[in-house]
Amino acid sequence: MRATMRSSACTAESIEATGIVHDRSGTTLGLARAASALILLMLPISCGGLRVYTPPETERRFSNPGNLRKRTTRPLASRTDVDRAVLLPLVWLGEHQNEDGSWSVTGHVGRCMWAGPCPPSPGTDAVDVGVTGLALLAFMGAGYSHFSGDGFFGIGFGDVVQNGLRYLILRQGPTGYIGTTGVTLHLFNHILATHALTQAYAMTSGVFLKDPAQSAVDALIQVQMRDGGWGEVEGVSDSASTCWALVALLSANVAGLRVDDECLRKGRKWIATRRDRSSGRVGYVQRGRDAAVIRGTNELAPSSPSLTAHATLVELLLDRRLGTAWRETGEARQARDLLLKHMPHRGRHDMYYWFGSGLALLLLDGEESEGFMKWRAKVKEELLPMMKQGETCGFGSWDPEDKWSCIGGRVFVTAMGALALEVYHCYPNVIRGKRAGRDE
Repeated sequence: MRATMRSSACTAESIEATGIVHDRSGTTLGLARAASALILLMLPISCGGLRVYTPPETERRFSNPGNLRKRTTRPLASRTDVDRAVLLPLVWLGEHQNEDGSWSVTGHVGRCMWAGPCPPSPGTDAVDVGVTGLALLAFMGAGYSHFSGDGFFGIGFGDVVQNGLRYLILRQGPTGYIGTTGVTLHLFNHILATHALTQAYAMTSGVFLKDPAQSAVDALIQVQMRDGGWGEVEGVSDSASTCWALVALLSANVAGLRVDDECLRKGRKWIATRRDRSSGRVGYVQRGRDAAVIRGTNELAPSSPSLTAHATLVELLLDRRLGTAWRETGEARQARDLLLKHMPHRGRHDMYYWFGSGLALLLLDGEESEGFMKWRAKVKEELLPMMKQGETCGFGSWDPEDKWSCIGGRVFVTAMGALALEVYHCYPNVIRGKRAGRDE
């Protein structure tokens, strides 16, 4: 198990004062990136005191990792508060992180340390960079950063985030692109890695993150297509990539990084061209009709309005950034009606949709609204019983049975499931970019 490093006083300002990290002016990008990774390697975890999800005493008392599989005395589905389950997938992710800070879609089974190891996972290791970014977002969605000193069941959450960020920085090329270009789903990798770096910087103002995050943002803007969208296939924009990219750029904007508003407007205009006027449904590459699928793998999976959910989320965030009022339009009302008709259901197992629809409904109507409360009740009803339980290594994860398991496997599904459970936390931490600091 990882040992959590300690320090009595360590702030972003004290790191900056060392003079180790400077602006990119006068130094090469490679040197700046190497310095950032080096500081992450040496940085004591307990800098600052981020307000994070604190599990109840009945769960905190099981600090011995040997008791991990024995700590739940009641069936998880019987719990009255969804937040009680936030911790479990994070512990599983922490246990299955590689030594270099990454997560592996298929290789995570090599990290199993309990009787009854996780079964082989579907998916492709070509997206390891992307699922690493997604796993980090799951930790940050619950309020944990590389400054966090919290450790549960033998896992130091700050260690986990720190090691993951260092991995992403070391995977960044001279153009700022993270991962290998030209491979399958390379844009997915770069977008999620960029989002993880910008979110970490938004939460902590860590000076060693600024240059890598800004370089990743610049690289993402550079690959925006002429029509305003983003896509995995050269010359073909798709709404999944475009929504992921715009959320990453909006996170960068919250962090105070340089993002051209015109880039955001172009992306918004492209999304509008894929929204069906009669139904409000957003299509993948065509207007309103086609769903996001991977040929030869998940065409037969039940369809959900996942693209509509994430497009709605993007529109609401753009309202906040650009001072517009899309939320008052008929399109917003259509989107709300569509999402309310497609509540989470195990027969339509799509974690990507469940997370996006919950956050969209929360931002549309607020946490006390009838629609969002209905969504939250359905998540508790559907998602918690599906979580792996019992004395096996999969405890706290979800089986890779949803629509996108064919790509990201158990790691992707578990990270997305954690984010779905964290929607109350994502609102202040991920969307507003709440910064880490000492508790007030």
